Amino acid sequence: MRGATLAMTSFSAENVLRQRLVTIGVTADLFAVLADMSQSRLSRAMRGLQPFSGEESHRYLKLSEDLQQLANTIQPFSIALDPNTIQRLLDDFRAHKDQEHWQQLESALTVLRGRVAKEEE
Repeated sequence: MRGATLAMTSFSAENVLRQRLVTIGVTADLFAVLADMSQSRLSRAMRGLQPFSGEESHRYLKLSEDLQQLANTIQPFSIALDPNTIQRLLDDFRAHKDQEHWQQLESALTVLRGRVAKEEE
């Protein structure tokens, strides 16, 4: 049926993706750029008009998971930067997240978070 909205379960790839984007503060427009898909395709999927295929679901959920891990690592800083900067960070994070420079960054940010929390008390 053209134009009909399909019912999406709460655990559908589209709903999981939507929740992750909200959680990490990434707009759908920015995600579409990072995922190399058209904004209209993402919009149709999010509205239940054209769900993702199995392959698309896997690819986009993996990207959102990687973005969520990156966001957790660089917290309290936001990853809502320009797409080119995020892509470079994401590529480096994926390739080197277990290496020393990412571990040092995470340690430094942990110290920073602790200091901010103490100041807020």
